[in-house]
Amino acid sequence: MSRFLSLRLYPSNIFSVTEHDDGVECKHGQTECLGNIIELCAAHLYPDPKIYLGFAMCLSHKYRDIPKHELVEDCALEHSVDFVALNNCASQDHGAFGMGLLRQSVERSAAANITKSCTVSHEATGYAA
Repeated sequence: MSRFLSLRLYPSNIFSVTEHDDGVECKHGQTECLGNIIELCAAHLYPDPKIYLGFAMCLSHKYRDIPKHELVEDCALEHSVDFVALNNCASQDHGAFGMGLLRQSVERSAAANITKSCTVSHEATGYAA
């Protein structure tokens, strides 16, 4: 299937670009931003969608518990994601690396005019739904 379909994770679809909060304000607050950073770090560390999307879906099943340590660790174990590597990614450079991933995701979402979660888009046609 990967020959025909390319999946990419852009979890920060409900956001505001700001002059504070490192340039990003998530609709549901800082815990949502941290959850998005964790998902983006998984995608960064494990580019295979079978791994990072499984991990993201595991978190989403208990979205009210994101970013609790126990949930993240359980989902990481279930999907063969290194919890320590996730933590290092999110906290690298005093959190600047993870915030950079979030900011890039927000910028891509804004450029694609994505305003809803979940949005599926088709690159060749520009169609988004």
